[in-house]
Amino acid sequence: MRLTPEDGLKSARKLAAEKWDDYYIALRTYGGTINQFLGHLPKSVAIGHLLRVNPGLEAVLPISKDRRRGFMYATIEAANKANIAWEELDDVTTCAYIWGRDINETSLWLYTNDTSVFTSPDEDFWRCAYLAHVLGKTPFSRVWSTRDVRQPTVYGSLIASIDNLRRNLPGWPIIQLKKTVFVGCAFVFEIAKRGGSLVSKGYGIQPVPNRNQVMQVFTPS
Repeated sequence: MRLTPEDGLKSARKLAAEKWDDYYIALRTYGGTINQFLGHLPKSVAIGHLLRVNPGLEAVLPISKDRRRGFMYATIEAANKANIAWEELDDVTTCAYIWGRDINETSLWLYTNDTSVFTSPDEDFWRCAYLAHVLGKTPFSRVWSTRDVRQPTVYGSLIASIDNLRRNLPGWPIIQLKKTVFVGCAFVFEIAKRGGSLVSKGYGIQPVPNRNQVMQVFTPS
């Protein structure tokens, strides 16, 4: 059965309603740590992401097939860019920092490449930035190149592009891609809207750890 964006959104809204209590548990458990490394990313999106990849709110997750690691599933590429050992992502503070650093780098890349498209760091922008973070820059660029500019929002144009895909993207079998975007990403945005604003003050400032955090993050355990 073909999964449509409309079907995915219905499932996402249902899941967001079911997980609403978990949103506050996530805030109490990890909100203080995550908040220190948000950069420009709206906090509600970060909590939504946490609930998508780590619904059990475990401190350590099994390593994913695409080598994401830690309680927020930060990438090995992001760890390497920060000169952090991949194994250190199992530390909650380190993972939160690397994940926040990575998504802000991606969001700034998106804005810098398309300044005429995004006039403000609003909900539409952060939906696109999160999608770029989830897919990776190369697959996202493929989607971007075929987006339907007739849609009322930039994100809507990307959803239309994915809906019309008939071939796999690099690293993304088409069925997995559509389930991740139409249900998973939609869930993040639905629960994020319940939890707060998806508008920020900028397009992607790098989080700066304080002295104690520097010692924790950059000193191998």
